[in-house]
Amino acid sequence: NKDEDCRIGQFCSRGLCRTKGTCDGILDCLNPSSSNIKPFLKSACKGHVACVNNKCKTKCSSTCPVGAPPATCRVSPCSAVTCKTDGTTPPATKCVDYACGGCKAIFFNAKGDEVCGPSNIEPKQCKQTECGPKPKLEACSKGSPPRKVGQCAYSTETETCQWQVEKCKAPPAPPAAPAPAAAPVRKCRPSKCGKKPVFAATKCADGTYAEIGDCIFDKERGECKWERRLCPKCQPHQCGPKPPFPSFPCPDGSLSGIGNCELNPFEGRCEWELKTCKTSSCSPSQCEPATCRNGSSPRSTGECTFNAQERRCSWTRIECDDDVVIASPKQCR
Repeated sequence: NKDEDCRIGQFCSRGLCRTKGTCDGILDCLNPSSSNIKPFLKSACKGHVACVNNKCKTKCSSTCPVGAPPATCRVSPCSAVTCKTDGTTPPATKCVDYACGGCKAIFFNAKGDEVCGPSNIEPKQCKQTECGPKPKLEACSKGSPPRKVGQCAYSTETETCQWQVEKCKAPPAPPAAPAPAAAPVRKCRPSKCGKKPVFAATKCADGTYAEIGDCIFDKERGECKWERRLCPKCQPHQCGPKPPFPSFPCPDGSLSGIGNCELNPFEGRCEWELKTCKTSSCSPSQCEPATCRNGSSPRSTGECTFNAQERRCSWTRIECDDDVVIASPKQCR
């Protein structure tokens, strides 16, 4: 009739003593009397408990069995519901939260039988004294009737008893103000802008052209000027995949490598910008002291420039007394 009637290591399952960790169905594995000592359920994964070959095991394939998706329960189902039997079966003594296929509370009696099926589970009843004084609510808006107060009921969100009150609906959002219309461009006579600049029209990536437009009035400067129509800024997807070009620091602190997606005015298309180090960005102090092969000082040196192959500043030319000339790879052909 109860777990105490069984031997050590056994539990009461539907009126029979069964070894802990063994089962005839999933309920034996969920019974707290069988799982309070869990050497049979140890596993490296967090799966669902199943009865396999009359043994309780953890299946790592999914959190819940097939056909019973996992549910997110805000509160413990056992704390939100009560179980009332009809008197012909022993009352419930244990409850287990089961969050597969919904938020369920599974009740067991002392014999290990499941009692209070879903149709017999009743919400927790609250007394009016548990909710406190009945509140007086104001109207949602001016001229409307006061909000209604319902019953004193259990809230699964706050896990307390509280009054059910009518909620106000959010007021409709005001219509969006129309965007101000763009001021019309004031045109001037071409003679007021002077001679039209010579500018070759360049085709942009979107099919338009960058060119000199009409003679228009500039409000900021208060005079007429020639309109310069530019290409819209290129977007990264217009340049395609970014090339895997390595970046390295230049002597002036900048970075060489692939830059932004920019318009190539000569080709009329968007291309990735290739940033290189400035050849004149090295000062003589950034080059190593020049020496001849015999250890003497050179007769003269060239410029100290950035060597892209060696990625450092070096002399372009070293002239020694024995007419030995050492040139950087940049000068070799």
